[in-house]
Amino acid sequence: MVTKSIDAAVLVSVVVVLLVSNGSGQNTSATCPSQKAAAEKLLADSGALTKAVQTMTARIDLTSQIPKQTLKRNVGSVKLMKPNYALLTLTGDYPLVTLASDGQSLYQLFGPTKYTVANAEPHGENIETPWWALPVRFFFTQNLKPFGPNSQPWASDCYAGQETIKGENFDVVEIVGEKPRAYVARFYFDARKLFRRSVVTFGQVPNAAVFTAEIEDVATSKTLRPAEFKFKPPSSAKLDTGAESRMLAVGETGPDFFLPTPEGEMLGLADLRRGKKATLINFWFLACPPCREEFRLFQKLYTDLKDQGLAIVAINKVDDAPEIKSYIRQSGTTFPIVMGERDGPGVLTSYHIEAYPSTYLLNAEGKVVYRSVGVNEEALLYALRELGLQK
Repeated sequence: MVTKSIDAAVLVSVVVVLLVSNGSGQNTSATCPSQKAAAEKLLADSGALTKAVQTMTARIDLTSQIPKQTLKRNVGSVKLMKPNYALLTLTGDYPLVTLASDGQSLYQLFGPTKYTVANAEPHGENIETPWWALPVRFFFTQNLKPFGPNSQPWASDCYAGQETIKGENFDVVEIVGEKPRAYVARFYFDARKLFRRSVVTFGQVPNAAVFTAEIEDVATSKTLRPAEFKFKPPSSAKLDTGAESRMLAVGETGPDFFLPTPEGEMLGLADLRRGKKATLINFWFLACPPCREEFRLFQKLYTDLKDQGLAIVAINKVDDAPEIKSYIRQSGTTFPIVMGERDGPGVLTSYHIEAYPSTYLLNAEGKVVYRSVGVNEEALLYALRELGLQK
């Protein structure tokens, strides 16, 4: 899930040349010498080293630059211990204040008034918020896929040489991925081969979305104990069931809208729903990794069920028409996409959208029968079957 307060994250047939931001703030080509063996050895060596490391403490610096938005930054400290203990404390623009895993429960504190809690997975697999804090995830899983451990493999990798950042030399591996959206990622390893910095870029400058994570003052020999990871939410914070609980309730009528397509035509919900058994409404944007993942499911559902009475429309308020049209061409998306109002909250407010991706399913009468932040494929398929739509 990506919150709209900061994360504003394509299938392509060829590897494209993108531009990424390096440590000095200058731009460097995404091409690099084809030293695949050197890159894979460095990744393997760092993975083996990190797998053996039992504890880590560090300062962490996270930045997010979304097109047409100001730079977002969070700084803080991180304390990690295998197999699944973590304490990440942040201040800044991202709403996450504390992520704490005590080995049994995973807490996320969003400001002084709300928190979430989930089971801590046995090897730290779900210690991955924010998603671009890749050095934290790597400590537990040794996985560097920007879209998560179960996403598609990257298309190519190479050793990109050395860069000097803040007076320290780093060996750099660059990977280029095509699915679910074209991206370039650069991974920085220090003299010990510890993974210390990542820069993940979606799109091309000046319209690229760039997510950077860096850890400094890293120590891997400190003795830590489980008691150091105990966490109790402040008394002012209440357990939050999430953005989904504030969406339109099941049984409510989906508000009508009349919005432009990237091609400049207008599409209304009433016309889209006419004669349909079900209408799926999705809220998304290009630089949202889970948004792109679920588009493959929606496209398959649309292909299989449109003749049975399924309509789908995806609403994007963030990206420009040329970017969306390029994505439609490259991904083979055939269901309609419309653009939310640029002035004022509009459709996002009427549908109570707080996080991306968010999805509603309406029945033939326009009533909500399913809602979700993120994809719950099993529940969605069940709701479709209840409406008479069978894959």
